[in-house]
Amino acid sequence: MYRYKSFVLPALLVLVLSLGVTMQADAIFIPTWIAPDGLPTGASGVEFYLQDSETFIFNGTTYSPPQEWMLFAGAGFNLSGFETPDSPVKICFFYPKAWASVGEWHPRIYRLDNGQWIGYPTSEETISGYGVTPFVCTSTTLPGMYIVSDYYFCESNCEVIPTEVEVPQ
Repeated sequence: MYRYKSFVLPALLVLVLSLGVTMQADAIFIPTWIAPDGLPTGASGVEFYLQDSETFIFNGTTYSPPQEWMLFAGAGFNLSGFETPDSPVKICFFYPKAWASVGEWHPRIYRLDNGQWIGYPTSEETISGYGVTPFVCTSTTLPGMYIVSDYYFCESNCEVIPTEVEVPQ
């Protein structure tokens, strides 16, 4: 019996490790934020990560979502290094919750302005070069910190709010 276990465990470990490498090699990296049409000259965009879906801390100040019934949807985006451009800059956030099969997630992009969240018109789009990957997008002429905040709505069969969404193959 000891011999059987000593053979099975290393074989299982090799199988798990080889599957992990295969899965990682086949994975497609999708950035959280993109500017599909590019950024203005001199501009930069840097993602920042939140503490959790209800708070993030920046320069010692704690921020909550724009409304009490909303959550932060993921990483924020700091757009900087430019004056107001002649034309708007399109920024988009990878939003897999759009694939939810029960109920609806309602996202909106916000910019932080003097401690207040300012909502921007937000559309759900697919972006050329990213397949069917859903993004939420807005256009802006202002540098600043941007986040996506969302809420969930369901009319029936709503016992469990989905926190993970299956990605279609």
